[in-house]
Amino acid sequence: MRSALVFVLALGCAHAHTAVAPSTGPVSLSPLVENVYVHTSWGTVSSGTYPANGLLVCEPDAGLLVDTPWTNAQTDQLLAIAQQRGCPVRALVVTHFHDDRMGGIDTVLRHGIATWATQATVDLAHREGWRPRILDSPGVVRIGGSAAEVFFPGEAHTRDNVVVWLDATRVLFGGCMIRAAAGDSLGNTADGERRRLRRERAGGDRPLPLRRTGGAGARRRGRTHAPHAHAHPRP
Repeated sequence: MRSALVFVLALGCAHAHTAVAPSTGPVSLSPLVENVYVHTSWGTVSSGTYPANGLLVCEPDAGLLVDTPWTNAQTDQLLAIAQQRGCPVRALVVTHFHDDRMGGIDTVLRHGIATWATQATVDLAHREGWRPRILDSPGVVRIGGSAAEVFFPGEAHTRDNVVVWLDATRVLFGGCMIRAAAGDSLGNTADGERRRLRRERAGGDRPLPLRRTGGAGARRRGRTHAPHAHAHPRP
């Protein structure tokens, strides 16, 4: 029996605490595999308007969110959508400290949703009053029938970036560490390990976080391409 191993990239990939427009439209939700959806929101910063992806794992009465949309208003929309689908969000995993990953954290906390992050993300975020459950690497978050494995593969896009693996559906959320195969840019590297990124571009050693393995095609405002899926045998 074979199943798809699906890589999901985050897009967007903002600088830390970038000024974001209050809202640039509704959040969209796209099915990826059974019970797993990609949520996409758009944020406007000084350099333009960019999309950001996260995940919603939708189990009965137990939704698991990987990253928030750009803003609190968009996060309110997403939580309402999850509620309507019968999977109210019970937990949030934050993959790094930028606003396209946790810009809606105030909304999440207002709803009393449990949050998880690494200590590095907490230290870099400087969010007063945010006290998530601290994740080691590797670590596991279990909500209802869902289990999300969290792993820090090394510094890349940021010093705290982690990936999330959903073993039940074989989905790997690589976030801003995975770039579109059609592109030739590493994206925003201002908060990453720049010397290693330069070595990667120059053809030196290729650390795991920066390998272009899978991912989605280029995205533009108003047009969305589905993430690529690669067949991978289940042991």
